[in-house]
Amino acid sequence: MTEEMESILCELISAAGAARSSYIGAIQAAKTGEGDPAALMAEGDKYFEQAHDFHHDLLTKEGEGESQPVTLFAVHVEDQMMCAETFRILAQEFIDLYQSRDKK
Repeated sequence: MTEEMESILCELISAAGAARSSYIGAIQAAKTGEGDPAALMAEGDKYFEQAHDFHHDLLTKEGEGESQPVTLFAVHVEDQMMCAETFRILAQEFIDLYQSRDKK
């Protein structure tokens, strides 16, 4: 694996992790009423979009014949992406649940 590829993977992990953290923060804000869940979701979406862009670049390179070896590092990247996406879905569901509960 090249240094450039390692750098891209590190950036992707960082962005996906930041997205996940923002989504968790949004859930906590909705639960406690402290903070702005919508702003935290938007922040998470910004980070997730960065991660998605890195991911798209990797897939494009692979499609152009620049395949990379499957390493534990690469698998970790995919796991981080899936976790961030899952947390986004769950965060929105929890926010909706807390908001409907608070309206009663």
